[in-house]
Amino acid sequence: MEIAQGIVKKCTWKVYKGNCLDTLRNMGDKNELVDCIVTSPPYFNRRSYGAPPKCDGNIAKWLYASPGKPIEGEIGNSNDKDKYIEDIGKVLEQCYRVLKNDKLMFINIANTHKNLELLDFSSKFIDCAKNAGFIHWDTIIWVKENPMPPGTHGGYYLAQGWEYILAFRKGEKVQIDSSTIKIKTHFKCKKCGEENYLDSKITPNYLYSYIGCYGRKLNKTISHPAIFPIDIPEYCLGIATKEGDVVLDPFVGSGTTLIAGIEQGLNVIGCELVPEIYEGLVSGMNLLSKKQI
Repeated sequence: MEIAQGIVKKCTWKVYKGNCLDTLRNMGDKNELVDCIVTSPPYFNRRSYGAPPKCDGNIAKWLYASPGKPIEGEIGNSNDKDKYIEDIGKVLEQCYRVLKNDKLMFINIANTHKNLELLDFSSKFIDCAKNAGFIHWDTIIWVKENPMPPGTHGGYYLAQGWEYILAFRKGEKVQIDSSTIKIKTHFKCKKCGEENYLDSKITPNYLYSYIGCYGRKLNKTISHPAIFPIDIPEYCLGIATKEGDVVLDPFVGSGTTLIAGIEQGLNVIGCELVPEIYEGLVSGMNLLSKKQI
């Protein structure tokens, strides 16, 4: 198993190359290794992560990756919905094993359309997590300030303006603390240009954010078709971790979760299957390690 690792801002980072299921199974014989899990699993039948994207995801241009032959162990690149959920369930079983007791796991997932029918996998994910032993702690809604247009199907369904962040608890109870983070509650005021935030004592189960190339902060050359905004892991880690904790992202992709974790003083672990994405991520992390930015 290939592993790259280093230190940035006194925080350790480690990235495993390969199938996350195999990686999690071999991370260690002991259970309860990490303090928090934040991840965004591959879409079902939407993008081929093993194929070069037509254009990297950003605010202005959203084009899917071209269809390609799935890499061995790649999840979601097929027409088999049952197999997709089965694979996700196996990963969540291992996530439960490595997560410490009384801790949280956050999963960002989106609805999709197939043959003009909405496919909502949220209940399936919840069932998988419960079967693994998790408790459904909350459902957070990520509202997109610049939703991707529905393209050629615009006359048949609406633009997708929000996504789920499913939150699961392992253990009896979890104490959260959001006093150090600001939760953006609505758009910037067009008249005064100011952002508006809730009182620090209130932690809502929603957040607003742009979709865009936040992963470019790590490595401007990394090629990834679905980079999620750093606001998501910042929000999740801000309420679920303390300095020095260990965070895991089993579908690490461009490394957004790793960046957010390091900026909050956390040690981070990621798993990445696609060789090109893995190499780009490791290159970016090594660059940060040298510059200590």
